[in-house]
Amino acid sequence: MEAVAGTLSSVADHCHSTARQLLHPGAIEFWLPVLPAIAYWVLACAYDLLDRWQLPALEAYRMHGQAVADKKNIPTKLHVISRVLLQHAIQCAVSWAFTLVDPGMCERTRVPAGGGLQVGGGGGGGGAIRC
Repeated sequence: MEAVAGTLSSVADHCHSTARQLLHPGAIEFWLPVLPAIAYWVLACAYDLLDRWQLPALEAYRMHGQAVADKKNIPTKLHVISRVLLQHAIQCAVSWAFTLVDPGMCERTRVPAGGGLQVGGGGGGGGAIRC
């Protein structure tokens, strides 16, 4: 029982020190899962604004009229927003959890001049970004 407690304590210490080093607003590991969510919300808000303004220049490109769109959209906007926020929160939490478990999962090494960018450890030799 003491061995399990010791192991859990060392895992907790490792996660705490990794979180302190990597998961703060100044670290790229913090922002990698957050930036796609921010981009999604910026684009979704822009699209919603264009839809609400009903600009005459854009109405010719509308696929369905407003009545058809209202009839097809069964879930409320609040329901959709809450589900998308939940999905983004889950994605960020999982990404940060993987960062805590394996902080070196995406280590960078030097890429030789003219060697290009290689992702993964497959063949080729030389330095690469390995993820």
